[in-house]
Amino acid sequence: MLVELSLFTLGAITFPSVFRLVSSRLYMVRDDYCRLDISVKIVSAIQAIVCVLFGMITMHYTKDDIVFTRFYLLDCYIYFWIPYFYYDAWALYQAFLVSKGEKFRESTTKERVERFFRKKWLMMIHHLVLPPIYGPSILLFRQGKGDYLIGCAFLMEATIPFISVRNILLRLDMQHTTLYIVNGILLGVSFGAARVLIWIYLVYCYSVYKQVTLLQSFLLLPRVCRVFSSLFFIMNVYWFIGILMTIVKSVKRLSSSPHSLSYSPHPTNSLST
Repeated sequence: MLVELSLFTLGAITFPSVFRLVSSRLYMVRDDYCRLDISVKIVSAIQAIVCVLFGMITMHYTKDDIVFTRFYLLDCYIYFWIPYFYYDAWALYQAFLVSKGEKFRESTTKERVERFFRKKWLMMIHHLVLPPIYGPSILLFRQGKGDYLIGCAFLMEATIPFISVRNILLRLDMQHTTLYIVNGILLGVSFGAARVLIWIYLVYCYSVYKQVTLLQSFLLLPRVCRVFSSLFFIMNVYWFIGILMTIVKSVKRLSSSPHSLSYSPHPTNSLST
């Protein structure tokens, strides 16, 4: 228990420290809110890259038996990883406070928190409610089975760096550049692979393990797994279609505005000159 608590504490210290380090290095961004918002996105991207790498390592060491082979560092990483969600909620709140100005910060803590939760309610449900649910589910309830499948699920984080870059480019008023389009295409490809096709791959892996068809392997899953995986798959397909539509619109807009192919600093841009 001491090791697990130490890893949790290390995560709780590491993520805010990286956030403050990144924020301090973005001295060229003169707008405080913009600097904090970009820092949040950069830390998210770093966390996602580490998560994907750890997922790939886990899959490599557990590929011989996707159900019973253990990779014991996986549980260690999860204890370290869980505090990220609470850090991210805190960092988003800090950026929200700065965005509202001094007068807003003079209001009561209760009023500030309520307004923040009203604006970011979906993100807060994800960050504050889900970790206490899927944390024990991954660490305890699966009884050490399926490390390969958990590692594979970590690959879903591959979309986060591209989402972060997209948000940063929007923050810097660079949504009419070629870089924005290229990143959007990479986001679409990564989302299709890591958030849509990966569900089919997971069922395929289990079907090969059980030596049954795809449909039979899906029906062999516990009912709660079938329900939640189906919901997540449908939601990801919906988001994927939205991403593709956004890419098409951006390409059309860029094609109709040849002068937007290169980025030139705008007077309202947040970067200091």
